[in-house]
Amino acid sequence: MCSEGMLTIAQVIRHETVKAAMEGGLQNAQAAASLGISVRQPQRLKRTVQKDNTVFYEGKSRQLLPSANRRPESLRGDVFPLA
Repeated sequence: MCSEGMLTIAQVIRHETVKAAMEGGLQNAQAAASLGISVRQPQRLKRTVQKDNTVFYEGKSRQLLPSANRRPESLRGDVFPLA
């Protein structure tokens, strides 16, 4: 989820589409077409939601991890006053 704990419009649409596909209201191809992803991706999303027993699957890449390019705080403190 977003840092404020709220979902964006795109996340809500994705959630509702995957939920409809899980309930049988949409086929994987229809869900994929509406989300603009490949046919395989709704299958993966459904499996992950079922396996993790989550209400909403945000994606592993959305976890808050430090950037590989982030500079140490000591260096950042020295550089930003110069800018």
